[in-house]
Amino acid sequence: MYRNLNAEIARQNMSRGELAKVIKKTQATVSGKMCNKIVWTLPEALAVRKALKCENIDIGELFQWSE
Repeated sequence: MYRNLNAEIARQNMSRGELAKVIKKTQATVSGKMCNKIVWTLPEALAVRKALKCENIDIGELFQWSE
């Protein structure tokens, strides 16, 4: 689970569908990535971090996966 990423999405009061639109991906793609079935690319991760207005958070910390 991407705990830090989910927390930032919640802080921004953004749905996964809204995030998908901002980063120009489908909702299904974002859902697959959030479930760790599809790997995030670095450009996608940077776009997510920018969309969530949390550029001050280390990308590795934001996308840290934990079971």
